[in-house]
Amino acid sequence: DRIEEIDLLILAVPISAILEIGEKIAPLQREKKLLVIDIGSVKAPVAEKFEEWTRGWIEFLPTHPMAGKEKRGSG
Repeated sequence: DRIEEIDLLILAVPISAILEIGEKIAPLQREKKLLVIDIGSVKAPVAEKFEEWTRGWIEFLPTHPMAGKEKRGSG
């Protein structure tokens, strides 16, 4: 409802929900671009869908939820 009031949308939800949100905001119109960042682990299919749906009014920046060291365990 308030998509025109924001400049940045961070999607920290499961991949299926990222796509559902994309489908809901795609038909909306904005005067300025919206930056959308996701932190899901899947990138190519989500980025392709956002590009297809939004016709350029959304800048989609895929990120990755990795944090911490590259090694497993506590040591």
